[in-house]
Amino acid sequence: DGTYISAEASYHFSQEEKTLGLNLQRPFISPLLKNAGGLYAIRSELSDSLRTSINIFDSYTYQLTHFGGWYARSFMLHEGTSMEEKSTQLVLGTAFDQFSYGKLIASSDAVANTFCNSRLNLISAGYSNRLYRKDAYIFQFGDVEDVPAGRKVQLTFGIENRPDHTRTYAGIQVGFAGYIKKNWYASA
Repeated sequence: DGTYISAEASYHFSQEEKTLGLNLQRPFISPLLKNAGGLYAIRSELSDSLRTSINIFDSYTYQLTHFGGWYARSFMLHEGTSMEEKSTQLVLGTAFDQFSYGKLIASSDAVANTFCNSRLNLISAGYSNRLYRKDAYIFQFGDVEDVPAGRKVQLTFGIENRPDHTRTYAGIQVGFAGYIKKNWYASA
């Protein structure tokens, strides 16, 4: 089980906005990896205005802490020696995303209700079959690249909690990619 962790730090400073962020990710870079995950944190201060009526703009200033993370684990569905069998997996995952407003100064209740603390929790289950084929990269003068091919079906469910209401989330993602007659590549 190889390890690859990407780290990204970001910052943005302007008259209206100050943002600092950190993002750590360990994606599924190979069908043979069993664990993947990530963490991120962003701290922002922003002053702006929001249109609340046809000709009315209400100003606001806030401090926001936005953080979250995710973890996924893959399980081989077939015990075999071929790459096709090794790369067919059940993937289970969970994620959370949280917005916390430490300071909010708003000129109206309409603006204040737009920015409220929230937490989103997600779970997902999916089927994945992924292989790679070496091919010449057309737009890079024939450089060799690994081209993905396979199928994916993923179901995601979640709930978002806010002070004023709770809402549920459900989603499905279906995808496929591969070669048609060995020369044409298609993905959707």
